[in-house]
Amino acid sequence: MLGDAAEADALLAPMRALGPVMDTTATTAAQDMIHRHMDPPNPRPERRGPPDAQRAAARAVDALFDNLGDHLLGYQVIYGGAAIAHLGGPYITFGVGIAATHEVEAAVRSDLAALRQGLAPWATEREYLNFAEVPGRDPSRLWEDRTYARLRAVKRAIDPDDVIVSNHPIV
Repeated sequence: MLGDAAEADALLAPMRALGPVMDTTATTAAQDMIHRHMDPPNPRPERRGPPDAQRAAARAVDALFDNLGDHLLGYQVIYGGAAIAHLGGPYITFGVGIAATHEVEAAVRSDLAALRQGLAPWATEREYLNFAEVPGRDPSRLWEDRTYARLRAVKRAIDPDDVIVSNHPIV
């Protein structure tokens, strides 16, 4: 958030009045941000593909291996079951590749796009927010319609001048 602590507290007061389960909004030194987001302490030249909730299908496994490009370090399929049912499927998938040079980065992004396209028949309309690291995401895919509408209303009411900066803009 941009501005001083008193201004931040005033802007955040209406949201805090709602009684959030966890309030992680605080002044944080840059070197301490890795603890907030649980990122690894050392930088890595990686590029991650967008995670997608997937419906189970044996053909999806075949499509995954058929489309797994040479520049990807790995692709993770996570079973979340009922805990992620609101995303439209019991699985979350996630790809990663090391982008050591601009040329390799382009190849990794291309491989991730091909993989995503290959798995498209089993993808859901929703995306998993925790790993949505690729800029330019459609924010409406990150939340259920009702939640997204409420977030937009709160953003307009609390932060009409867009002082609070986020990785995934709400409005």
